Amino acid sequence: MRHTCVFVLAVSLTIAFVTGVCQSQFGPCGGEASNSVVQCPTSDIPLPYGTFSSTPLMDGTQAPWGNYGDVISLYGAYGNIEKTSSAPAYNHYKYGTDLAPGIVPLCTDGSQPQPGQNCSNNNQPPAILFLFLGFSNWDIEIGGGAYDIWEQGYPFPDPQPGQPCATTCPNLNNPGGGAPWNQPGPPDTIVENSFLRMIYPSRGVLNGVGPHVVVFNGALGNQLLSAWDVTAQYGYYRHNACPFLPGGPKDPECNYKRVAIALANNGFSELQVQAVFFKSADGFPQCDLRGMYCAIGVSEPDAYTSERYLGDIVRYLKCCTLDANGNSTGIKRYPNLKQAFLTSRTYGGYAKNPLASPPPSPPPGCLNPEPYAFEEGIAVQRLITAQIRQTNGIQTPVDSYAGPLDYSMAPWVDWGPYLWTDGFNGRSDGVVWCGGQSDPKCNEHYDVRWGDLLKPTIYWGDYTHPSAYGQAKVANLLFQFITGTFPTGHPQQTISDWVMPWIGD
Repeated sequence: MRHTCVFVLAVSLTIAFVTGVCQSQFGPCGGEASNSVVQCPTSDIPLPYGTFSSTPLMDGTQAPWGNYGDVISLYGAYGNIEKTSSAPAYNHYKYGTDLAPGIVPLCTDGSQPQPGQNCSNNNQPPAILFLFLGFSNWDIEIGGGAYDIWEQGYPFPDPQPGQPCATTCPNLNNPGGGAPWNQPGPPDTIVENSFLRMIYPSRGVLNGVGPHVVVFNGALGNQLLSAWDVTAQYGYYRHNACPFLPGGPKDPECNYKRVAIALANNGFSELQVQAVFFKSADGFPQCDLRGMYCAIGVSEPDAYTSERYLGDIVRYLKCCTLDANGNSTGIKRYPNLKQAFLTSRTYGGYAKNPLASPPPSPPPGCLNPEPYAFEEGIAVQRLITAQIRQTNGIQTPVDSYAGPLDYSMAPWVDWGPYLWTDGFNGRSDGVVWCGGQSDPKCNEHYDVRWGDLLKPTIYWGDYTHPSAYGQAKVANLLFQFITGTFPTGHPQQTISDWVMPWIGD
């Protein structure tokens, strides 16, 4: 985990916001970039497009694939759909179903008003918060970007329409007014159909779900898995300054406190959070599961490292805040949290190792190419199946990477929308990830930032973060997941499978 850009936190009685004030010579998007990039593990990485191909987990079977040693399906040996599986996977599904009656609109003080009534503490309507946490890709896909790459570039300002940076999201009820999503201004004419823009077209109701459900974007650029881990051994902000708090202290809860401030300044509270949607990654991967592309001296696959981070993170989501010494207070940060949904990476096969030419072109570095992007899905799969086994008394001792995940230690965890697809080859539901192909499936669009094709050494693209086109694809999958509108026969369950009674309320 490597952070290089400095942020300024402006705090008043009514508003707190975070803005990037640096522009690294190695990156066009401030806080997303790093001038201390890590070299790729071998000279082969990034692999040329088409070198790596795999069956998307959602299209897999219960048979092992290749020499991965893991089963290629969403739930490993339990297949792709828990509700049609036998125990123990069905038991896990049923536990999630049984949580539904307890998910109800709450006030900022955690109380539940009478149906049809506003909250007595602030006269505001109660809410069920869907809290989105994670890194830059998630931030762009949920809330859009307020400016494009190179719009504030160094040293040659040159906006690149349709290629958003991860910027702080206003969110619903933001004190500054206006839309709860970001949209770059002129000269960008490519509309960003981020998830928030899709569901709040008129600052209104979450279409198809109900007026009480609020989607809140707490993701932010450069906040990789270690930045959400609060443990002494692996938590980044245990050992590094928190740029979001006054004075920049070392604070393992750095990101969570940033989100708490943002919630409060938009009129919400942590007591209203009942579902968390999480997507991040282990940055600058150095070893793949098959041991084919590992840096010298590195033996632990990044998928297992990611699984460890995820285990630490979901346990923190369950309990608890920390005291000044970093010890648990026993006070839950999200006491009404019922469910956590994990999403892995989109396709990373277009990633490039930029030329080591003079600035602003970056030195060679390894952001998140294949096969590591695909293998992030294995990390999520392993964590969920570890919880399935543990909560059914099957796995003893517990998975050494995931750690203890029984329901007293962690919230009920399951898949959010599965995003990985085999590039231009696609997957069973027709989702493809495009890199400028002329085929009608892509129409020469790039789903990743492509920079300036005429001046690539000056205005380069990382071919990893989503463009406006890729953003729209992810936002649509999220919408289908939450509203239960996946096409007939789609292999993935949706949030409506967990019988949340307030859907359509």
